[in-house]
Amino acid sequence: MGEVGQPKRWLLLRHSLWDQRRAMFGWSVGIFGTVTLLVAMYPTVRDTPGLDAVWENAPEGIKALFGLGGTLDISSGVGYLRTEVFGLTLPLLLLVRAIGAGAGSIAGDEERGVVGQLLSLPVSRSRILSERFLGQLISNLSLGLLTMCTILSVAPLVRLDIGFSRLLAATSGAVVLATLFGTTALLVGCVTGRRSAAVAVSSAAAVCGFLSDSLAGLSDRVSWLRVISPFHWVSPGELILGGSLSGLLWCLAAIAIQFGVALVAFRGRDLKN
Repeated sequence: MGEVGQPKRWLLLRHSLWDQRRAMFGWSVGIFGTVTLLVAMYPTVRDTPGLDAVWENAPEGIKALFGLGGTLDISSGVGYLRTEVFGLTLPLLLLVRAIGAGAGSIAGDEERGVVGQLLSLPVSRSRILSERFLGQLISNLSLGLLTMCTILSVAPLVRLDIGFSRLLAATSGAVVLATLFGTTALLVGCVTGRRSAAVAVSSAAAVCGFLSDSLAGLSDRVSWLRVISPFHWVSPGELILGGSLSGLLWCLAAIAIQFGVALVAFRGRDLKN
């Protein structure tokens, strides 16, 4: 029990996690079901001859859309997960959830008129924002852990071979990407106080980043676009093939910078609710 007038330790964090319980249950069921279904379908792909050739002969634009490039081996366990799970499906699911949660953390509180109650507590704005952000981070990590546990549980049943280190790297990449754009939504929410603006800006940033990386692989004239795309810094589909982890540092740095700016904006705004 803390001192009189002081809130319990991590009260805001626990409140943030409690607020997310229904949404997290729904997302957990959805991701579990999607990943289970995709992994369970592996024998159909593995035992169908000619699929590798079909993917190899597919237009480069189609491959780029799924974040794929180079030699594809969809019949192997790693190649299948790269194409069906980590190329687009899982990163997209985690991104949508993280952006919605990030936009609702502060901007959502303002629109619901809850932020006044938070500010009435004997805690700093820095602590409010930090514990809200930590709640989102824990949720992202939880969904990443669920994904790994699901794949590791179902893979042996369908004889899908995947190394733990590669699975960990690819899942970490997807979680970090989601956290990056979720932090963008949090930042915009702190600046504007509008949930719709936070969702719109962060979603547009994610779409532009994805298209920049995809288009850069189609023409040397626009290859420079990759430099500014987080999807090039961290590609879950490449990480599962054993790609470099160095890009994770760039994304983590971008997350830290965005959170710092959000903190300054939140502390400096005149909140009337």
